Amino acid sequence: MDEALSSARRVRAAIEYIEGLHVYDRDDFVGEARAFDMDPLQIFIDLSGVEFSAYDAADRTRRRHRINLHTSDHRRVDAQLTHADDETTTARLLDGLRDLVAHADELLPASDVRVPDPGDLRLQQETLPRDAYFGEVEQVPADRAVGRICTESLMGGPSLL
Repeated sequence: MDEALSSARRVRAAIEYIEGLHVYDRDDFVGEARAFDMDPLQIFIDLSGVEFSAYDAADRTRRRHRINLHTSDHRRVDAQLTHADDETTTARLLDGLRDLVAHADELLPASDVRVPDPGDLRLQQETLPRDAYFGEVEQVPADRAVGRICTESLMGGPSLL
């Protein structure tokens, strides 16, 4: 595991030298009203300094370099390192990222997506989760549930039947 952590530090430092790319680190995620800690093997890369879509960047690294980036959104990609990665695999990742920047004109332009501040997404908490979960319950049809407090989450999805 020590080697994986050392490798992640080297990769993070190398990515910072690629023009237009920035690696998020502990200062971006950890602190008061933020996460307690972060996984250093997840390398979140901000592509805001380049003019192409992170979705397209993820597709290109898969097609051209056989590198599957862990996740992507409109401006960021995430490379997940593991204990199995070595100099060869991390070099491929870095080569793939350099290739993106070198061929930026071949990639789709980035969309202008407004992302709200995390504080703007904070919902008002009416009841402590413990009290809602262990409190008195009542089954309510969906058409009468508006304005009620719920301990369950609803999610639409494909039926397996």
